[in-house]
Amino acid sequence: MNPIIYCVEGHWHEEDDPSLEPSVEPLLQMLHRRHRGSQWSYVRRDAATADELFYWMNNEWSKRKEGSILYFATHGAEGEIQLERSVPIEELAKIDCSGCLVHFSGCKTLAFERPSRSHFHRSGCRLDLICWGEGRMSDSSIKQASSRIPCPTFDPPAFTTPKPLREANVALVTSASLHHEDDDDFGVVDAGYRVLHRERRDIVVGHWSPNFDASGVSADLNVVFPIDRLEEMAAEGAVGSVSDVHLAFAGNQFDLAAIRMDGGPAGAKYLLDHGVDVVLLTPV
Repeated sequence: MNPIIYCVEGHWHEEDDPSLEPSVEPLLQMLHRRHRGSQWSYVRRDAATADELFYWMNNEWSKRKEGSILYFATHGAEGEIQLERSVPIEELAKIDCSGCLVHFSGCKTLAFERPSRSHFHRSGCRLDLICWGEGRMSDSSIKQASSRIPCPTFDPPAFTTPKPLREANVALVTSASLHHEDDDDFGVVDAGYRVLHRERRDIVVGHWSPNFDASGVSADLNVVFPIDRLEEMAAEGAVGSVSDVHLAFAGNQFDLAAIRMDGGPAGAKYLLDHGVDVVLLTPV
């Protein structure tokens, strides 16, 4: 069994028009179609009551594969999701989510400070810290949530003194999930890279999340992949030359181990084999 997106969806209570039945299913279908042929699929279950929710957790979610995503598509309030009754996050923290990501779409569900977050982390899962609702998607709230994510500590990196910039062959490496139109999109746990060729401008964003805002890239590719600026620097003699190949990674990594041990070293070797002396990294 491959990793899945397992969605439990509550009722949205459209009291003004009971004939309306809003659902997140079209979003899940879009993700499935976009990544058809990949390892990812989804399961969606209705849960109007807490008993129904825990039935699905005990009978289906418990059999999921490590790396899956548990998606609670419900109304929410501070520290809880809302079904026929309020289900506090302390109660949800008892669900086995080891090795998985948990996403809450309920307003303000994670907008609190309680030990239950650390309970989730101790169980080996990761929480999606971005909540929907009034004011929850502002820059300040995202920065505040991100500030609480532990930052890994790395050993002192190896460093080789490169050629002077005026003599160096320079490549771009971006984490903006870019690729050429005839290449594959990035998958959810894709730690590989895509090669971007100097002479081609058929570059698109291959980010797997529909929440990734690509409008800036559409307006000016150089905001994440400054190839035109690098060409200008070469023309002015500030750098020796522009590499014929550049690399793009997906920056939204749940686990850096695969990048550090696999995708990163492989990309470095690829650039060395193509005569690259210096890399300009554009983290996104």
